[in-house]
Amino acid sequence: LTAEGSPTSDTVEVSLDSVPTSGVNVTCFSTDTSEAIVSPSSLVFADMSTQSFSIVGQDDNVADGPQSYIIVCAAASDDANYDGLFGFNVSGTNADDDFAELDVVISGVGTSESGKGQTFSVRLTSEPEASVTVAVGTSDSSEGDATPTVL
Repeated sequence: LTAEGSPTSDTVEVSLDSVPTSGVNVTCFSTDTSEAIVSPSSLVFADMSTQSFSIVGQDDNVADGPQSYIIVCAAASDDANYDGLFGFNVSGTNADDDFAELDVVISGVGTSESGKGQTFSVRLTSEPEASVTVAVGTSDSSEGDATPTVL
């Protein structure tokens, strides 16, 4: 699976090699639920039918690049042929659709020598992994000053 943004999923099909003498419960989980989840997390087999689960990429709003995860699945059963002996992993990568940028919105049409000011709104386009400081200044301080100088 390689997806983020609006949650995208892949389907994994699972079947048993033989008819179990007792129900087989295959339970799956993600090693990183901030990047991918499994649905449903459990499949119950009474025969050799094929069942499936979905791996759904999660949008974390963090510009963290592609992130790997592993879906781990294991079987439990009163049938000794399957209990604790059957398991598999599915590896995946959750692609990143977030970018670490500043979104700047200017309100008004400019400044004037009579004291008219200009207002800017600044926001981050993704959730930061650490504190972010933005320095604010002017290209010509004889024509105007920026207040505050740090956001």
